[in-house]
Amino acid sequence: MDAEVILDTGIIESVWRGGAESDWISRVVAGDTKAAVSTLSIAEAVRRLPDRRAEIQLVALLSLVQVVELNPEVAKRAGGIARGLDSDDSSVMPNAVVAATSLEAGLPVACVDPDFFEAMGCEIASLP
Repeated sequence: MDAEVILDTGIIESVWRGGAESDWISRVVAGDTKAAVSTLSIAEAVRRLPDRRAEIQLVALLSLVQVVELNPEVAKRAGGIARGLDSDDSSVMPNAVVAATSLEAGLPVACVDPDFFEAMGCEIASLP
């Protein structure tokens, strides 16, 4: 994998929400960071698109990142993470998939909830 970091869904959504998390997007757009995203993060982001402008921004971002397909190893690891959390929170599975993707790829995760990902054993990416 050519990527240096996995972007979680919250970072992807900063494309249209702005905020400090959008610094990651600026680095990707500038070519300073090679990033990857999980297919599940893409699905989550598409589900939450607020308007057509955001959709265009998302498509542009996706042209600049590596897309990591959900495979059996990631799926099993994510299911184990989610099962271990024993939570009814609907955000657990998407976050578990991003965590499993990060762990399977051996890449740090750029995220808005570092506590969750650290607890899953992920390395947290930091901006230079």
